[in-house]
This record gives sequence, structure tokens and C-alpha cells, in this order.
Amino acid sequence: MLASICHRKRVDWVCRRMGHRSITATMVYLHTLAELEMETRMALVPDDWHDPRATPINASDDMDTIA
Repeated sequence: MLASICHRKRVDWVCRRMGHRSITATMVYLHTLAELEMETRMALVPDDWHDPRATPINASDDMDTIA
């Protein structure tokens, strides 16, 4: 239910920005919102940022910290 409300708000946002009267026309261009969101997120991440999930975890190291 919440996902459908969020989707409806996104469609409405794009519809208003593009000046469409029909949501059907807006649906064709809805992908631009997702692209804009990703560009914004990527612009906020520094170039030298290191993703900690990219570092493999050694199972034996985990066992030492648990004991």
C-alpha cells in the first residue's frame, strides 16, 4: 500500500514538472525521475569513498572476536 502511494506521488511530481494533463503520457517519462535520483545520490558520494561491503570478511577473524 505504501509503495503504491509513493509511486503515485512520483508520477504526480513528474506529471506536474513536465506539464502533462495525462498520467499516461507521464508514464513514458517516469524513468527520468529514477535517473535524477541516482545522479543526485552519486553526486553526494565522494570520489575517494570506499565501500566497506567490498572488503571480504575473514571467517577466522570473526571467530576470534566472538570468543
